[in-house]
Amino acid sequence: MSKRCERNRNRTRAGGRRITCPIHGFCLKSCSRKYPIFAENLGQLREGGISKRRAQLSLTVSQTVPLQHEWLESFWCYECNDVTWYHVRKVDDRHLLQTATPEHWQRATGVAPPPGFNPSVSEFSQREAHLSVLRIR
Repeated sequence: MSKRCERNRNRTRAGGRRITCPIHGFCLKSCSRKYPIFAENLGQLREGGISKRRAQLSLTVSQTVPLQHEWLESFWCYECNDVTWYHVRKVDDRHLLQTATPEHWQRATGVAPPPGFNPSVSEFSQREAHLSVLRIR
């Protein structure tokens, strides 16, 4: 019975994503769920690697198209000692990371904007909201 348990435990350790910090090269720990990114125009779909004809067809059917291999996610780097939001793009078996820009935040669904994104919110409210999110995780 212990052999079976050990075999299952090894299988879960071996799998999973290996996403490394673009600055230090250490493995990153995810601090949030994946927030999908949607495309609203032809240029955004073409950036995602979709052919022009397929992109035009997709946009005629729906005004927004979810991008399969792109999302926003926050990660903790042990070396940086900080949480950073990244735009993640999966290409083949690799994950390409880019610091999330305001454009990425506008195209993501279900995620609260980063601190400083909304000028009508006070600094205190932004700081408290950010701290409460970190306390939950």
